[in-house]
Amino acid sequence: KHIATSVLVQQIKEVLSGIDLQEVKIEYILQESVFKSVFAGSAPLVIVLRGFDLENIMIPAAKEIEKQIAKIEGVYGVKDSLTPPSPEVKIHIRKDRASLYQLNVNKISAVAQAGIRGYVATKFKEEGREVDVRVRLRKKDSGDFQKIGKLLVFSPLGVHIFLDQLAYLSKGKGPTEIKRESKQRVVFVSANIYNRGLNEIVDDAKVIIENIKGELPQKYSIEIGGENKEMEESFKSLRFALILALLLVYMIMASEFESLMQPFIIMFTVPLSLIGVSWTLFFTKTPLSVVVALGFIMLGGIVVNNGILLIDFMNLARKQGLGIFEAAIQSSRVRARTILMTSLTTIFGLMPLAFALGEGSELRAPMARTVMGGLTSAAFLTLFIVPCVYIILESLKEWVMTFFQPEKEDEEQRVLLHPKNAIIEEIDVSHLMKRKPIDADDKRTEEIEESQEPEDHKDIEEELNPRQFQALDFIRQTGKMTRLEYVIKFKVPLPIADRELEDLVAKNLIKSQGEGPNKVYFVAEEKAD
Repeated sequence: KHIATSVLVQQIKEVLSGIDLQEVKIEYILQESVFKSVFAGSAPLVIVLRGFDLENIMIPAAKEIEKQIAKIEGVYGVKDSLTPPSPEVKIHIRKDRASLYQLNVNKISAVAQAGIRGYVATKFKEEGREVDVRVRLRKKDSGDFQKIGKLLVFSPLGVHIFLDQLAYLSKGKGPTEIKRESKQRVVFVSANIYNRGLNEIVDDAKVIIENIKGELPQKYSIEIGGENKEMEESFKSLRFALILALLLVYMIMASEFESLMQPFIIMFTVPLSLIGVSWTLFFTKTPLSVVVALGFIMLGGIVVNNGILLIDFMNLARKQGLGIFEAAIQSSRVRARTILMTSLTTIFGLMPLAFALGEGSELRAPMARTVMGGLTSAAFLTLFIVPCVYIILESLKEWVMTFFQPEKEDEEQRVLLHPKNAIIEEIDVSHLMKRKPIDADDKRTEEIEESQEPEDHKDIEEELNPRQFQALDFIRQTGKMTRLEYVIKFKVPLPIADRELEDLVAKNLIKSQGEGPNKVYFVAEEKAD
């Protein structure tokens, strides 16, 4: 849309360039977005000239800059902020005579202004309205400097002096408007760009500015403003916002995980999202802007969720007794569905916003494309990169700890072997002495109960699926089993493992102990250690 409008502007410019417009000036203003139209954004390239002497130094320098900038390829519509001079009457004070009669400049100029333009003597009030009553010379007299010069000026010494004895009048031209910044006079030279990047044009403009700046006095300066300056300031503030956002995210995760290394592993998801952002902006031809930077700051708090899911599962698996490598592999396998579901719902939800073509879409679409691209790459790469980083850092941590572990074990062994710390275990056998002897009838009763117990569970076990059969055998062999071991052994999601294990508990084939992730299942006839 923007390129088509730029081509149209260039065609209009070529057509009008062959027409003699005399003193008429035409300005070509191309608003790239609704945002710029509403807030009256400045031109892409603006050169600011600061100084004091407007007529002798600043105006010639501005004209030279305007002339040189117009030669840059891809630049059109070069103009300056100077307005055409307006006719004016200048009053030249004879300071020696004014000092002789103790008159200041304000009093002399007030008399001259009264002769030329008149002055408001009073106000006429009628029905709540006020109308100025202006006293002035006749029109034919106000244009005659000789008659104006015969006006009397009253001196504090008590005498009247003619105006022409204190000053003389002349006609000339003066600036209609003088712009200032930081109490300095400024002149702006602005230009639009076409079919070239702003960075390339700014580099060419800097060469021209350096050449002209060398010819100016020391107290005069030239700098580049406009969109280039605004972009630099915006990116500087956004860079600080991004660093602050990542720091806050890291601090929150460090407090929750009670670790400094694991949040660091999770933060690896942020550069993974940058890969998808780069490719998305490249294929959609979306330029870097403040809106894109805002989208990347949002990604800093979104993509870390995938890493949190993986690290949390790894910690749970390690508590259940799994090794580093196996815990990392199983975390990607079990959490893959959750990560992909949460990421894909967000990606597909942003599609209408990313590819919208309506009014104002140039503001919303870059942010949506940035988030989409970052989530796409982070969702898939996190499943591979984060477990690898976890394995490397955790293995390195255990390797480092091996240097301190032997010393700790030796110290504990010395403490345990010390005579003062010896522990003598006393076995209470009184319950064995009080046990009644088993007679033949009781023994026969126990044998009948043991022989009937498998038959009671026979019908119930026929309703079990193959996984439950194998789990039951595993529990009988090892003595216990956790939900995580069930997930890893049979490669099923955690909800299915929980449901099938609870089904065995309901059928009184196994028992459970504990709550939540720490729940352990064991054989009904035995008790957990």
